[in-house]
Amino acid sequence: MKKIFEKIHMPMNNFKIANKMMFIYVIGGFIPLLLLSFYLIGYTRSLLIDQATQEALNNASRIEERMQDIFRISIDVSDGIYLDDQIRKLIKTDYKDPVEVINDQNQYTKMDDYLRLYPELDSIRFYVKNDSLFNDSQIIPINKYHEATDWYQVAIENNGKIDYKYHYDDITREYHLSLIRLVKDEHGKELGVLVINIDDRTLRKLMGSEPYEVIGVLDNTQIFLSTKPDFEGLYLDENWNIQGVEKQSDTILDYTDNNRKYKVITDDFITHNSNNHIRLLTIIPVENFVGFANESIKNSMALISVSVVIALVMVYFLTRILSDRIEEFRKNLHKVATGDFEVDYKIQGTDEIGSLFVDLEVMTTSIKNLINEIYEAGVQKEKLTLRQREVEFKMLASQVDPHFLYNTLETIRMEAVINDQLEIAQIVKKLASLMRRKLSISNDEVSLDAELELLSDYLEIQKFRFRERVSFSITRSCDTEHFKILPLLLQPVVENAFIHGLEKKIGPGNIHIIISESEKFLEILIEDDGIGIEENMLKVLKSKMEQDMLTTGESVGLSNVYQRTRLYYKPPYHIEIESEENIGTSVKFFLPKRNKTIGED
Repeated sequence: MKKIFEKIHMPMNNFKIANKMMFIYVIGGFIPLLLLSFYLIGYTRSLLIDQATQEALNNASRIEERMQDIFRISIDVSDGIYLDDQIRKLIKTDYKDPVEVINDQNQYTKMDDYLRLYPELDSIRFYVKNDSLFNDSQIIPINKYHEATDWYQVAIENNGKIDYKYHYDDITREYHLSLIRLVKDEHGKELGVLVINIDDRTLRKLMGSEPYEVIGVLDNTQIFLSTKPDFEGLYLDENWNIQGVEKQSDTILDYTDNNRKYKVITDDFITHNSNNHIRLLTIIPVENFVGFANESIKNSMALISVSVVIALVMVYFLTRILSDRIEEFRKNLHKVATGDFEVDYKIQGTDEIGSLFVDLEVMTTSIKNLINEIYEAGVQKEKLTLRQREVEFKMLASQVDPHFLYNTLETIRMEAVINDQLEIAQIVKKLASLMRRKLSISNDEVSLDAELELLSDYLEIQKFRFRERVSFSITRSCDTEHFKILPLLLQPVVENAFIHGLEKKIGPGNIHIIISESEKFLEILIEDDGIGIEENMLKVLKSKMEQDMLTTGESVGLSNVYQRTRLYYKPPYHIEIESEENIGTSVKFFLPKRNKTIGED
């Protein structure tokens, strides 16, 4: 089996993608489509017949339900008349005066009321045993002709039980499906026979939308309703001899007549409050559906043929397009593999091949960006080194003889202590600490607390110089013990605040330093209420800082701080400067929340 698979598999690897797709279409699409089409044609033919049969069953159930409603109406009306005391009194009265008879009969209007209320009823006849009453077509005195009719005899035999008959009305001279019932008084005396004729138009409306022939049979013998009126009144045993019937189910019969095949749907039910058996026969000519099915087969075959041709053309063009796109992708991928990143991104679309081309574009762009980033990182690293060396050089300018300077400051401090000048001694001590820190600058980060201590010493010295004119505060809104920053990053900003903000201000000035922590940044705000910066000058200052064109003489400078922050930390970490003339200036650092190494000083 494996060898057979390899014999089939190996040649397939040498086929072009377009030929493979055509082969797949023929084997996996065209041949199964033909087989499925033949199956569906036969299945559709059977389905059409079954659908028509089911539709006939549903319609028969609907007719049965509506017919039962009509039977219930006629029975309810018969019960109302049967129990009506007024009609009983009228029938049992032996009238002598004709005028009194006319008045009493005219006063009895319930039959007219029933006919107006129920349009399903055609007429109501009450054949009574009272010769003193007049025949007004509703109340009719019984004569010998009536007594000889079969419906009258059946009513007497049923002794008050409801029965339905296909009945000839001698007044309208038409046949109706009628309710016939013997009526007695409370003592069991016969009063007459009640006949309620059901309206033929109402029954016909039940079959008005039926596409097939429907026949209603009463008690399995007489046809009382049919889509062909000529059949009504006929008897099945005399005029409807069904031969060649094959029983398919309890409700479906296969019937053959003169080589014509039919399906006969039967629906049997018993009328409400009576023993009459009603059978509805729906006759469906099979040839109608066979002809429709054959026509559907022809149309289906034509449609399948057209679909196959269209599919072949579409598969051919789609395979050519797919093959060309894959070949274009292969060429560009080969260029990238050989180191040529100038790829021709002309393939469009959002399919898999288009996505591959997008990924190829992203990959080549990422490689080029990575190369540029490596180059720029080297340049920035060199810039940072040069900037640090510049800071170190400026600091070295002050290192003429650091030991001599420290010893001199210590001598001054001791002399101040001996002479009880403790404030001067404290300031000298802070100055010595400040000088020592500045002269020991390096490229490594230091603890934030050490930088804040340096700021505190510097601010104390300036406060000693300016006395009441200067006040400051350092507020820690978070734990600063574990954070690290670049050395001498904050002190130049505070120095700028004194030189350019507070020294030129008339009156007292304040500097506030606030350290806080957000979700992403360590935030350090340095603000003063000095003379501020005019709006246009602030724009120029920011522009020069961006271009590294700002210098501050002997100080490290605001530009130096800005460039060190940008080069060392990189975005999104940055500095924001805001100022308003005669209001003050604020500088805010957004730095990474970098922690100190455990055990580090």
